[in-house]
Amino acid sequence: MRGKIDTILFDLDGTLYAKGKPIKSAVNVIETLRKEKVKLAFITNTDGWTVEHIHKRLIDMGFNIALEEVFTPVAAVKQFFADNKDKSCYLLVTDEVFESLKGLKLNDINPDYVVVGDFSDKTNYEEINKVFRFIMNGSEILALSKANYYFQDNGININTGAFVGMFEKACEKEAVLLGKPSKEFFNLALNRLGSKAESTIVVGDDITVDITGAKAVNAISVLVTTGHYNEEIVKSFKEKPDYIIEDITHLPSLLMEE
Repeated sequence: MRGKIDTILFDLDGTLYAKGKPIKSAVNVIETLRKEKVKLAFITNTDGWTVEHIHKRLIDMGFNIALEEVFTPVAAVKQFFADNKDKSCYLLVTDEVFESLKGLKLNDINPDYVVVGDFSDKTNYEEINKVFRFIMNGSEILALSKANYYFQDNGININTGAFVGMFEKACEKEAVLLGKPSKEFFNLALNRLGSKAESTIVVGDDITVDITGAKAVNAISVLVTTGHYNEEIVKSFKEKPDYIIEDITHLPSLLMEE
């Protein structure tokens, strides 16, 4: 496989690390792959933190990863508006993410787009209704996630996708997703690397987002059985990964296979 592969996109939580600690020898695996001169990117659906915040967490865990190798929905928003410089937006995101996106063409009267991400630190009726009115008056929706819930140590929590779905239903308008598993998200990540999907591997633990996203752009998909892996979901899911490995430590040997 190695001869035709020049890029690997890694999911983060559940693939490289779990509960804030690297999975097995994940740190060493990344170093091994760097010696093979493949381009690496690290992609996540986390939409409530800046790219810098996520990068620091990876560094603190011991990973040798450059800031520009981390690609998130927040990074995708920056890239989207860099490609559409004439378009304005209103940001419904956390204060931390807002600060990192202040350089965009902001508009709180009649924006071309409303960007809906995690806004848990400012959730209130007035803010939600303001965005609703923007959309009803013609603004398009850019969603940083369509996941309805997520799990933390404190249990299950409502996620960005539930609010996106509310806006979609209320305004009878479909959001453009700038997160996994959308084709747009993966293409933005590949374009930034100058890579083609047919020579790229996507590695992840969630068949519904990582493998579906890989299939959307015709990349090679590798599912790991760590993190959010669920055998029953894998068996019943329409899309099937090209490869299943126990964990990330088996990736280098998979690359060496003919």
